Amino acid sequence: MIMIDQLWQSIQKPDTPIQFWDKSTTPLFPFGWLPVPGMVWVSYVYATGRDFRKLADGEYIAKPWAKLEYRLGKSEPELISLSNKLEHVAIQGVRPLKLDEVEIYRQYPEILEKILSNDFAVVASLPDLIRNYYRLWRNCNGVIASQVKPYHSDFFKWVDEY
Repeated sequence: MIMIDQLWQSIQKPDTPIQFWDKSTTPLFPFGWLPVPGMVWVSYVYATGRDFRKLADGEYIAKPWAKLEYRLGKSEPELISLSNKLEHVAIQGVRPLKLDEVEIYRQYPEILEKILSNDFAVVASLPDLIRNYYRLWRNCNGVIASQVKPYHSDFFKWVDEY
């Protein structure tokens, strides 16, 4: 997205020995569950940093510095700046995915398509697919998940049920 790229250029990067920072986004999050007409879905823009000289099995995670709000009837999301500088939070470890986890990640485009179609009845009819995806995403991305969870506590509560 051009808007994110332009904002990224203006973000102050930390003065650290990290080899490079790159922008990344979270999946979409609702503020509650079940979906309702007019619900806003949010994706957070944050940064990941790598320094292969010091850290081979993880990446540095910075707090979200922007968010994208997807609203019913709008073709493009609204980009909202949250900060003009990156703030390092912690290191997120990485691990290889198991085959069943790879399959769960492959299902996200289907979930995303249904979310963006604004057909809330269809989205609400996919609880297992949605729960499995968001549980796996959170388990693999705990650092950034902990940063966004307070804004979507009802949704995460629903994800954790059962």
